[in-house]
Amino acid sequence: MITKRHILYFLPFMLTPGAYAATPNGIVKFNGEIKAQTCSIKSGDENQVIKLPSVSVDSLNLNGKIAGSKVFTIKVEKCPSTLTSVTAHFEANNGTTGYDVITHNLTNVFQGSTTTTPPTSAAKNVQIRLFDKGGASQVEVGGTDGQFVQISGGEATMEYVASYFATAPAVAGYVTATVAYSLAYN
Repeated sequence: MITKRHILYFLPFMLTPGAYAATPNGIVKFNGEIKAQTCSIKSGDENQVIKLPSVSVDSLNLNGKIAGSKVFTIKVEKCPSTLTSVTAHFEANNGTTGYDVITHNLTNVFQGSTTTTPPTSAAKNVQIRLFDKGGASQVEVGGTDGQFVQISGGEATMEYVASYFATAPAVAGYVTATVAYSLAYN
C-alpha cells in the first residue's frame, strides 16, 4: 500500500529528469563585421514610395499566387575602394513588425476608414513579397540572401522587385507595407 510518506520519498526522483531537460543541447555563435567606411545612399533613394499596379482578386485567388510586380532600385555612391560589392538587407520595422515570420513577406498594415467617401478597407490574405533583380529569387525580410551588386567607380545600383503574394484567396481592398533596409557589403 502506498502512503503519503512513500509518495513524498518518490517525488524528488520524479522531478529530477525535468531538471536535466534544461541542459543546453547546443550553442549558437554569431560573427559579423562593422565596416569603418561605407557607401552613401544616393539622394532621393533613401525613402521611397513604390506604387504597385492595381490587380484583380482573380489573379490572387490561391495561396502562393503572385501578381502585380513592380521594379524598384536603390542606388549608392561615394563607396570607398575597399568595398567591392553591396546589397540591401531588408529588416522588419522596429525589429519585430511588418512581416510574416513564416513566409518572410511584408504584411498588409493598411488601416481602413469608414469616414471617407467611399469607405476604404484593407485587402485580406495579401502580402508583399520581395525578389532579386529579374524576380526569380525571393529576398526574405531579415535575410541577407539578396544578390550582391559590384561597385564600380564608387557607385552601384541594386534592383529589386515587389509583388503581391496571396496567402489564401484575396479579398479586395488596399495594401500598404513598409520595410526598413540597411546596406550589407562583401
